[in-house]
Amino acid sequence: MQPRGESMIDSLPVSARGVATQVIAGVREIFGVRLLGIYAYGSAVVGDFDPGVSDLDLTAVLTGEATELDLESLRNFHDQLAANDLGWEHRVEVQYIARDALTTFRSQRNRMINISPGEPIHFIDTGIEWLANWYFIVDHGLVLFGLPTSHTFPAISGGEFVSFARDHAGDWLARLDELDGSQAQSYAILTNCRALYTHRTGQQVSKIRAATWVSEEFPHWKDAVIDAIAWRIRPQFHTPETASRARLMIETIVAIIERERPYLAERFPVKD
Repeated sequence: MQPRGESMIDSLPVSARGVATQVIAGVREIFGVRLLGIYAYGSAVVGDFDPGVSDLDLTAVLTGEATELDLESLRNFHDQLAANDLGWEHRVEVQYIARDALTTFRSQRNRMINISPGEPIHFIDTGIEWLANWYFIVDHGLVLFGLPTSHTFPAISGGEFVSFARDHAGDWLARLDELDGSQAQSYAILTNCRALYTHRTGQQVSKIRAATWVSEEFPHWKDAVIDAIAWRIRPQFHTPETASRARLMIETIVAIIERERPYLAERFPVKD
């Protein structure tokens, strides 16, 4: 028998514990013995969780790949979950992934079920681009049910995570022209603030904390950071001016990372 980790649900923000309890019960009923564990990460764990705004980020690890029948059961469950408490509608993000897919995520593509804000629950193709998410869970995730992370997730070093964050800081540049609305721009700005924070410090913090740090380190970006934080709650219309500002800020962050990378690489070696 494999060891079960002690549930850390009481470590979640009080406002998130009720919905987390419902998710655990519903997912256990759907998967039974095929469920190896449920883990929380994101702002509910690292801090700056904003009740009524922040998402609850969860990952459920399974013994094997989920099926089409599982997808239908999960769709019904999440629809009912949202109907029971509209305050959590579009705010519960869950990945349903097989343990083997986690073991091989660096070298091969696999399918998992994902539900996230703005998207219906569906199968997605997944691989190395999820490294940061899995690192968050390995590094500071909470076991809400099931096995310890050492039994379900591969080891990921801090150096590997920092290198990944640097490599992918510029990903949003190609997508900025596709971003429709201030909320999308907000997400891009805050995500890149966190990439810069990770690049400089080797640490992972919430987007809000990283953005606050950026506004202090780079005072000329303070207004952009304030707007990005505010747009999470009160979206505004997309304008050429805000899009241009977002692009300039992200281009500058990418340039800073590339310029400093040779000098900071030795601080966070890929193999710790």
